[in-house]
Amino acid sequence: RAAYAAAGGGGASSADGDSVQLSSEGLNSARHVRPEGALPVSEARMLKDEVGALSQRLDSLMERLGIPKAQDPEPQPTRADTAFHAVPGLAGSPGAGDGQDVGKRLRAAEVDEGIIKKLLADYGSSDRSLPFVEWLASRIPCSGDGGGDAAGGRKVMFLGPTGVGKTTTIAKLAAVQALLEHRNVLLLTSDTYRIAAVDQLRTYAKILGVPLEVVFGADSFPSVLDGHSEADLVLLDTAGRAQRDRRSLEAFKTLYDAFAPDAVHLVLAANMKYRDMMDVVEHVPDIPVSHLLFTKLDETVSCGAVFSVQQTLGRPVSFLTAGQNVPNDIETASGRRIADLLMSSDRERRMA
Repeated sequence: RAAYAAAGGGGASSADGDSVQLSSEGLNSARHVRPEGALPVSEARMLKDEVGALSQRLDSLMERLGIPKAQDPEPQPTRADTAFHAVPGLAGSPGAGDGQDVGKRLRAAEVDEGIIKKLLADYGSSDRSLPFVEWLASRIPCSGDGGGDAAGGRKVMFLGPTGVGKTTTIAKLAAVQALLEHRNVLLLTSDTYRIAAVDQLRTYAKILGVPLEVVFGADSFPSVLDGHSEADLVLLDTAGRAQRDRRSLEAFKTLYDAFAPDAVHLVLAANMKYRDMMDVVEHVPDIPVSHLLFTKLDETVSCGAVFSVQQTLGRPVSFLTAGQNVPNDIETASGRRIADLLMSSDRERRMA
């Protein structure tokens, strides 16, 4: 402590508002006070107690300032969960700080608490050769990693609750594939329930110059697909249904069996709560969901639910969307992108 004071520490305030003077002269004199022969024992004990209290307050202050004790240069863990608070490695992430706030950032992002504990325990038992954000990215599978086909095949089906933006997302994907990748795209829709749903997709199809077919029943698929054998990519839009409307949801199973898709993307809005997302998942009929697709990233201040549902289901993420612009507001998902969204604050994301 005297070395710190001699280096220039003149005074500071403790957490409780009392002023503590950090001068080498004061500390040295306090340490060398000894009871005189004429000094009463009670006063000597009082002086000793005051010096001890001052020492404890200085220890507490120096600990908060991050100054290690001279006699203990390598603090040893004193709590069972120390590993949760000693994760080095927000290095490389937006707003990177030291490892102490990893758990805090995960909680601020509203990641499920059980997932947070498992993450930090797994990282604590790893060799820690990567900064935490890079290690985290490596644990988020995405279908486009390594240049793979993010869509997952030629025939692709999209499911999701009402209002998540399936139709707009399909239009964005069709635009990218048709205009930028120069692929033959066929749009299909079975959404004959929502007012103007077919007209919305027909407008997109006309602008993009791609064919659109309306599927009124499962028996329509063979003739429709045979009539467009040249299509490189077939995207099927389905009607949004409330996850608790079980009778309507069962219709998806019939469509799935008839269409026989190569991939099924479950579309969820990023501004949904984790529990609501899992409720959707639990009420999806007996259809093997192969991919997760998240929309409306621009309409949420935290991405913890996105990460939590992916970790819970273990399915790869295919695409991320943010905004209504077609085709610009869509991107192929990557583990690093999701990790950065997760570990950065809302302010940092808006400044990026």
